[in-house]
Amino acid sequence: YNITSNTWTAKASLPGAVMVYGATLGPDGLIYVFGGSNVYYNNGAPYYNTVYSYYPPTNTWYTNNQTLPTARRELSAATSTYNHRMYVVGGTNGVYLTTNEEATVQTGDPTTTVVSCSPATVLVNNSTSCTATVTDTNSTGPTTPTGTVTFSSSSTGTFSGTCTLTGSGASATCVANVTYTPTVVAPGTHIISGSYSGDTTHSYSTSTGSQSFSLTVTGRSTSTAVSCSPSSVVTNSGSTCTATVTDTASGTASTPTGTVRFTSAGTATGSFSPSTSCTLSLGSCSVTFTPTSAGTDTVTGSYQGDNVHSTSSGTSGNIVSTIRASAVAISCHPSTTLINNSTSCTVTVTDTSPGTASRPTGTIGLTTSGTGTFTTCTLGGSGLVATCTATYTATALGTGSHLLTAHYGGDSAHSAASPDAVFNLTVSAARWITASVTCNSPATIGTATTCTVTVTDNAPGTFITPTGQVQLSTDYTGSFSACILSGTTAVSTCTATYTPGGSGARNEIITFNYPGDSNHAASSGNFLLVTEAPSTPPSTGAGTPFLGLPTNYWIIVVLGIAGVGAFIAYLVLFKKRKNNSPSLPATVPPSPPASSPPPPAPSTTPAPGPGPA
Repeated sequence: YNITSNTWTAKASLPGAVMVYGATLGPDGLIYVFGGSNVYYNNGAPYYNTVYSYYPPTNTWYTNNQTLPTARRELSAATSTYNHRMYVVGGTNGVYLTTNEEATVQTGDPTTTVVSCSPATVLVNNSTSCTATVTDTNSTGPTTPTGTVTFSSSSTGTFSGTCTLTGSGASATCVANVTYTPTVVAPGTHIISGSYSGDTTHSYSTSTGSQSFSLTVTGRSTSTAVSCSPSSVVTNSGSTCTATVTDTASGTASTPTGTVRFTSAGTATGSFSPSTSCTLSLGSCSVTFTPTSAGTDTVTGSYQGDNVHSTSSGTSGNIVSTIRASAVAISCHPSTTLINNSTSCTVTVTDTSPGTASRPTGTIGLTTSGTGTFTTCTLGGSGLVATCTATYTATALGTGSHLLTAHYGGDSAHSAASPDAVFNLTVSAARWITASVTCNSPATIGTATTCTVTVTDNAPGTFITPTGQVQLSTDYTGSFSACILSGTTAVSTCTATYTPGGSGARNEIITFNYPGDSNHAASSGNFLLVTEAPSTPPSTGAGTPFLGLPTNYWIIVVLGIAGVGAFIAYLVLFKKRKNNSPSLPATVPPSPPASSPPPPAPSTTPAPGPGPA
């Protein structure tokens, strides 16, 4: 497992399958595996006494001839840095053990191995020369080590050459240096270790800690260039930006790999697709930068480096984004309306630029060539089509044709639409009315009566009070006063005085004529008026009135009293004769007394009736 790159790599397998063993890193740099078993059951047989050792530089396992004194499983192992010995502790072999057994790998004089390299810092793919010094550390009678040293790296690189020891006294060094060429940067420091294989009189040893050499490895320098095409776009249209990364270091060049991350800066906003980074292929890769508002931007590509190459960055030239074009249209329904009545107008704004369209936003400016009012029209909708609806109410007739204009002033992504959209709305002054006239009937010739005209606005929308003067006429003869409408609601009235002329009773037709006004249509109608002749006063006769009554009335009263007296006298005389005569002679019935003539029958006149409005 490489902790720096977080990667696992398969290595050589154990000589035999084993589990529940003890393991430790030996003083010689090898990994030792002690005992164990090949079954899972707790404290179950078999119990192994095997000893395996693993040499990482050559990826090799060894089966040691020296075995554990006590076969066991589920044991522990440790190495002491004090005396460089290994210890196997505890475990079980049917019973739980308390044993502690010591192991050593020394077969000769102890040695130390120290590695050095020059230069101490190199670029990836450049080489350094390494040598090893092996020293016999026996305090009594040290001898010169012989044999070879094998080199290894904590990272990735290649070694060339063989280190064969030569020297005198207690120390020996490589006859020829070994060349190490790092092929990756990570982790930046490569630990170069040397493992001495030992000889017949010397134990093998491996450099540890400061005995190994820390080589600084730097990435190969690079340069990153970014170009974007086209350099001028409309908003929501993309410009393709390509990053090219070049190895600029000395030595053997290699093609950079890895990723480039992109950012933008400037007065416009925008986004990258399919993402904000791309993966190099043959040293280059591309993304698309799409401005979402107008302005000027630059795009910077930042190369993230790889195991061989260092980071670098580059910036493109200016990308100029202009706002998208738009078009506006307006339609109104109904296309003909009355004064103070409304029509519904729909405004549509469309994105007309190439590339990915976006829905325009904002508020439409509405004006009229006539006189009227609009409600607010704020664009909305779904998808890419922007619409809004406003109500227009004509408040004056004007020429009868109101030219309605819709102006779209644009938004952050769209320019103002040109030309403006217009709609020709026909406005009619003829608001619907009802009108009628009534007169006090019957009327008397020569005596004034009144006629009232009522005019009502019945058109839809907000009412307008009818105004103007109504003309009145008769099919006979007579005179009218002026009749001027007044009112504050949808109803206006006026009252005129009419004095019938001529002579003789009659039925005459009273006609009104309303000519209309600037907002209302004309109307006319009539009324059937019964006209009577004036009454003839009774004759007063001769003589002077007595007690307030004319003389002729007194004459009638006297004659009536005289008649009653004569009748009473006749009855008295008749009774006397009946008493004096044995039989009642046949008599002629008396004439009825005189009385006043009956009053004249009351005159009747036909009931008046209104004429059609």
